[in-house]
Amino acid sequence: GVCMVNVNDIPCKEMRKESFDSRRLELGKHLITGNGISTDQLAQLARLFSFDSNRLEFLKWAYTYCTDKSHYAILVSEFSFKSSGDELLEFIGR
Repeated sequence: GVCMVNVNDIPCKEMRKESFDSRRLELGKHLITGNGISTDQLAQLARLFSFDSNRLEFLKWAYTYCTDKSHYAILVSEFSFKSSGDELLEFIGR
């Protein structure tokens, strides 16, 4: 079975408390590595980032670990700018 990330877990709470996106990115990657994560959970984590550039880097990186890749395109709604969403779609080949 796939081990799913619990968004109420300690690392997620840590991500929430962080004031810097660079640190959030580090924690987010640490949290997901070796675990499965759904697009719903990724949306929740993506909202913690202040800037689209970091959100995009995080979501591109997390794609490998996503358990429901067919729904990944819905994550474009988490961006402030359409260009960031477009870049994600291009990345996942949509």
